[in-house]
Amino acid sequence: MLCRLGYLLGELPYLDAAERTLRAGWPMLQQYPQAHMSLANALEDFLASMQILIVRGDAPQIESWTAGLSALYAPTRMIFAIPRDAAELPPALAAKRAAAGTVAYVCTGMTCSAPLTDLGEIARELTLRINEAPSARP
Repeated sequence: MLCRLGYLLGELPYLDAAERTLRAGWPMLQQYPQAHMSLANALEDFLASMQILIVRGDAPQIESWTAGLSALYAPTRMIFAIPRDAAELPPALAAKRAAAGTVAYVCTGMTCSAPLTDLGEIARELTLRINEAPSARP
């Protein structure tokens, strides 16, 4: 969860804490992997190219986009629908501004696309980014 939070908020301290936790738990994970599935899942999050899709716009349309984009399943992808009028967002999310229509940002690790407004273009971007380097960690 620390990895996911670190990538979503663009905060390296969360990623550093995740790495320290994984290093501390590594001996037990090696010896008793079946007893540490949460740690194994966290390791997968840490090593995978975490992909985050942020959809901004008016509520009915972002819900529709989110449902459609969720059909393009990838186990290391999280999708967040943020209404146009959402206030007091953390800086990394506030930087993904809403536009006149619905807009999406595709992020892998700490790197995000320019705002995308076409669902076909978003699907292509999702496919390209999931096939990038094995780790998006800065």
